Amino acid sequence: MPRGDSGGASGIGRAVSGRLAREGARVAVADRDMSGAAATAKGLPRNCPPDHGAFQVDVADPKSVAGMVRGVQEHFGVPPRVLVSCAGITRDRMFLEMGEREFREVLGVNLEGTFLVTQEVTKALVTSGDPGGASLVLVGSVVAKFAGMVPLGRLGDPEDVADVVAFLASGDSGYVTGATLEVTEFPEQA
Repeated sequence: MPRGDSGGASGIGRAVSGRLAREGARVAVADRDMSGAAATAKGLPRNCPPDHGAFQVDVADPKSVAGMVRGVQEHFGVPPRVLVSCAGITRDRMFLEMGEREFREVLGVNLEGTFLVTQEVTKALVTSGDPGGASLVLVGSVVAKFAGMVPLGRLGDPEDVADVVAFLASGDSGYVTGATLEVTEFPEQA
C-alpha cells in the first residue's frame, strides 16, 4: 500500500520514507520542494509497480493538498493507508520581534497544514470504502536549542523518529489509537 509523506524532501521525512520503503512500502513523497521530493523518491529501495512517487504540495494551501492526494491515488490506484505528516517550519524570534506574517506562516504549515493533509487523506480513505484501516502519524518537533535537557545527552536523529513511525505504521501497533508518543523525553521542570 502507498504511504503518504508530507515533508519528505529532507530530515525526518526523508528518513521515514527510507525506513518505510525498506519495510516494503510503496512511498509517496510529498513536499513543497519538488526536486527534494524527487531525490528522496529516487533514492528509495525499489519494490513492485507502481513504485514510489514524488508529489509537490504546499500543505498550507487546501487546493494544493487536494491535488496532491488525487495525484497519489492516480499513481497508486488507492489512497494512502499510512499518512506521515511531518512538514514544519521554524521562524525563531523573540515574541516581541516576530511579525504577524511569520506567525501566520508557522501556523499555516505546522498547524493548518497538518489539519488539511489529515482531513484530505481521511476523506479519500472513507470514500474508497476500504474497511482495512489506516495509520495517521502526525510528527511535531521542538526547537533544537533544548539539546542539553535531553536525558540521552544528544539530539535525536531523523532515523530515531523513523523507527517509531515504522512501528506506528505496522500491524504491531494495531491497538494504538489516539496516542501521543514522545520519541524523547525532557526532564520535568522544577
